[in-house]
Amino acid sequence: MKSITFNGLIIFFWMLLIAMSPTPSQGSDSKEVFPILQGWKIQDQFYVPIKSAKGIEGLWAEATYKKTPIPPMKVVIIEGKNIIWKQLKNTAPSESKGLFDAESTYETVIIKGKKGIMESHPILGISLVLPMTPQKTITFETKGSKTLLLEFVQSFLKEITKDKK
Repeated sequence: MKSITFNGLIIFFWMLLIAMSPTPSQGSDSKEVFPILQGWKIQDQFYVPIKSAKGIEGLWAEATYKKTPIPPMKVVIIEGKNIIWKQLKNTAPSESKGLFDAESTYETVIIKGKKGIMESHPILGISLVLPMTPQKTITFETKGSKTLLLEFVQSFLKEITKDKK
């Protein structure tokens, strides 16, 4: 009889833990984070509040933009009080000497006055990390070409700045 009660308590606490765990939200709030781009469909979008003991400190939002026949573009937005970027140094295209990404190359790019780092990997694709403010960073990822990624980023930034005006 004790084992049934003990198992019942374990199941109860397990379910309570699952119910209290933060989960990605899907719905109208995430639609406000990502601009609508002409010809692109937004899929797989969600956002997760970044929490601490003080409360909600920021936001992690993610979406995939799709437009046939262009490879999908993944966009990740991280913003909050503790997302602080130091000055990025200008670097020419260079090869990585890292242990895990020996085939990657990195370069500094400037888009609409924002300085970012672009990483190119022959298998994983291309990503661009673009600090928008000291508290907001946007990452763009694709398996498409560098030119397609940069064109997409230009359109994305044009729309988010248009929304603020």
